[in-house]
Amino acid sequence: MKENDLDRQLRETIKKELPEARRDEWFVRKTMNRLPDKQVPLFSRWERLAYLMSALILIVMWVFAGVDIINNPVLTVSSLLKPAVLSLMSLSLMAAVAVPYMKRS
Repeated sequence: MKENDLDRQLRETIKKELPEARRDEWFVRKTMNRLPDKQVPLFSRWERLAYLMSALILIVMWVFAGVDIINNPVLTVSSLLKPAVLSLMSLSLMAAVAVPYMKRS
């Protein structure tokens, strides 16, 4: 945009009419110290979505592992390893969600 004479005149008039800002170095610091802390969300939307998807995948995997154990007449090492691995994965997901809450408290 082009600046015309009216814009310049307005700017000069406003500068003349307005009072100067206070030059007190303590004013800003005192004011900022009185403000409450800014609330930051614990998890972003993408993190929540990732945790939700992980939980859903774990639930589906638990169902498949349970159905596999129920339907097979013989327990094999792989059918026993699936719940063990799923338990570790479930605990790690719970820890990933719980640790930020514990750190904030």
